[in-house]
Amino acid sequence: MADPVAILKDIAKQSGKTVRTLNLFDTMVCKSPTDPDYPWKILPLPGDFFHHQLSIECKRRKVRLRANSNFMVRQVSGSFAIDAFSINRCDVGKSEAPFRISGFPALPVFARQTSGQLEELLNSVALRQALNDLQLKEKESLHLYADDIVWYLQRSSVREITSAVEVTCCLAEQPPAGNEGQGIDVAVLPSKFKALNSYLRKWAVTDDEERSELLEKASRVTLERLVKSVAPHLSSIDEYLDTFGKEPLSERIW
Repeated sequence: MADPVAILKDIAKQSGKTVRTLNLFDTMVCKSPTDPDYPWKILPLPGDFFHHQLSIECKRRKVRLRANSNFMVRQVSGSFAIDAFSINRCDVGKSEAPFRISGFPALPVFARQTSGQLEELLNSVALRQALNDLQLKEKESLHLYADDIVWYLQRSSVREITSAVEVTCCLAEQPPAGNEGQGIDVAVLPSKFKALNSYLRKWAVTDDEERSELLEKASRVTLERLVKSVAPHLSSIDEYLDTFGKEPLSERIW
């Protein structure tokens, strides 16, 4: 197998984009051990962490490519009204579903819960076409979430990777659409945060990568103004978040 990092850099050159550095531990493919005396410390293996990422666009969708020495991950953003599920390899919190995909009986399906909608999507023409085009290998997998479609692949050329991106973007048209673009609902927040509404609309981005890019592009003056405006409210923000206890935050404020 060719070096995924080298392939990623070739794609960056062809697309005129820049490969960004990161330090991501992904439990789907990273198997770094821990020190028994210091279990909170992760001991990275050579090529284990993802240190390279490229952001591109395909069919008006945001696509992120990440690479380590063994895998290329393709992540296509969207908003899908579906229950998360995985194909061929199990993700956290899922268990094996009792049914298989028509035409792909060897591929196990993993989900948190099963439903008629899930079974219908698994047997859709679009999904079966995507699986037929990519022909998953033993360690490869597909994961569909409410906001992303993610492939973990081990391929050997730029052509195979770009083809996989096209396949994923086509697949993204199949699931029912969610509530993409609604943004944060400032009306549900306490009135004491009203002065922060303009900042919330701009900076309250749940996607880590988008938020990082937003911060990187902002000028020093803009960031200083943001900190100066938000700092006096930090104690109140912490108190408000503590009122949720262990309950998940409402989707209207997340």
